[in-house]
Amino acid sequence: MSPPSARIPTLDGWRTIAIAMVLLSHGAQDIFPDSRFLGGIGSQGVLLFFAISGYLITMLLLMELEQRGRVRIGAFYLRRAFRLLPAASVYLGSLCVLAAFGGIAISGGEIVAALFLYTDYWLKASWYTSHFWSLAVEGHFYIVWPLILAAGMKKALLAALIVVIATLIWRPFGEKLHLSNLVFQRTDLRLDSFGFACLAAILSYQKKLSWLAEWWLLPISVGTALIIVMIPHELDNLREGGRAAIATLLVAGTVARPHGVLARLLELGLMRGIGRISYSVYLWQQVVFTDVIRLPPGAKLLVIFGIAWLSYSWFEVPFIGLGRKLNLFLERDSESGIAAPSTDVA
Repeated sequence: MSPPSARIPTLDGWRTIAIAMVLLSHGAQDIFPDSRFLGGIGSQGVLLFFAISGYLITMLLLMELEQRGRVRIGAFYLRRAFRLLPAASVYLGSLCVLAAFGGIAISGGEIVAALFLYTDYWLKASWYTSHFWSLAVEGHFYIVWPLILAAGMKKALLAALIVVIATLIWRPFGEKLHLSNLVFQRTDLRLDSFGFACLAAILSYQKKLSWLAEWWLLPISVGTALIIVMIPHELDNLREGGRAAIATLLVAGTVARPHGVLARLLELGLMRGIGRISYSVYLWQQVVFTDVIRLPPGAKLLVIFGIAWLSYSWFEVPFIGLGRKLNLFLERDSESGIAAPSTDVA
């Protein structure tokens, strides 16, 4: 049996919104270097990515749990590795080439930190790899959450609730520990983003969030999100928790109401297409939006999307397919008793 691959509507469209926020934030920094609003927009885009990942991964794992009666942990890790590592490795390898020719200054330590998912706790990351903090946070989620969900839906629901509450309690204290370069860019300070999304996915799967389909929820959520971005820094914990919750409401709301106006806009071909390449866009915008490439902002956007399309076509898609084939091969060997070790967690 192949792994569950049911497409969840509007998620690619939300990826487009998220990457647009990041591009706006980073691309306009030369014009508005001290804009708090632009900084908030960029970080909100990252939180939206977290909500999408938490919701999607939980839904896929729940489907597998229902179909198979178990979650195949090893198969999940393999799929994630083949999905994320090839494009990231190409980007990091390109940085090494640029550094070798004197184009940029990077350290070997930050490359290792990016590859092994601890940029969010690495104090010496340059601008060119600093965005890997969010990939490290997602990577930690991918490692731990399947193990929790494999224990059952009820235990996972309780765990997600505990994670949200614990993060809200811990964040005011944790942010005072200077374990990374920037505030709130660590796993322990961002777990509520995934906790909210996992809660929403589990409750949606149990058909307990029908109220999310109400037409008024999404415009209120959008308005509230804009207000939350501007909450003063004295109320950081409230702001960050609110932003995480709103991102989840937006994602879960359009999934629950797939025929609504916003959902239909998110499902437009252009929105879905950009969403598919958003991972590579996120990787490459970090270096293109610097003086390494001396072009006008509009031309830089074309370069970013051109490189991202090539990365998606030449590396992401082929390696995703290879990962699936390898999973199917290992599964057939396991079922035929050839010797493939079991990675299932009951």
